[in-house]
Amino acid sequence: PLGLRLPPAHRPPHEGKIRLIATSWSANMQKGFDFYRELDDKLDFDRYEMAFIGRSPLQFKNILTLDPAPSIDVANQLREADIFITASHNDPCSNSLVEALHCGLPAVVRDSGGHPEIIGKAGETFSNTEELMQSIEQVAANLDHYRAHIQVLSMDEIANQYFAIFERIASKKRPNKPLAMDYWRLRWAMRRYKWRKKWGNR
Repeated sequence: PLGLRLPPAHRPPHEGKIRLIATSWSANMQKGFDFYRELDDKLDFDRYEMAFIGRSPLQFKNILTLDPAPSIDVANQLREADIFITASHNDPCSNSLVEALHCGLPAVVRDSGGHPEIIGKAGETFSNTEELMQSIEQVAANLDHYRAHIQVLSMDEIANQYFAIFERIASKKRPNKPLAMDYWRLRWAMRRYKWRKKWGNR
């Protein structure tokens, strides 16, 4: 898209401060703002800088707070950072985390919900403030190592996985009413998807 900067294939050794970033559209405290408050108080801001993009219920002293922005602007901010932080509680699959990984950022995530599974070896987890600080230090000291372990699927790969699931469902025995109509809608949608994959817009 116009104005979107692609992440570099390799980042040179960073001179100056390590750049941390967190994002959240929601201002709910369950998004991890208690941990961001701890970072605002205890992070070594002589070594690090941190930005938060979105809505925050807290006022930060040291963390730079930026208003919610369009997706392209957020993506470009992510591409300027080094490490993504998310402290959300019981979040099954945060869009912001997936976006950060696609932008080439290793992540430090709360050991909660689906985030540890999503990052795999591309980051570290934490359960308390001490572990949060340790995880940030560990990732910051080995940025290229964690970047090299980022594994994200393309939209086509994700669509094909959904397609495979739906195809297995649609291949089962035709159901009785009232599910019959949903069954045939699904079968028809699968056929249209196959045709579009094969013939494009022709």
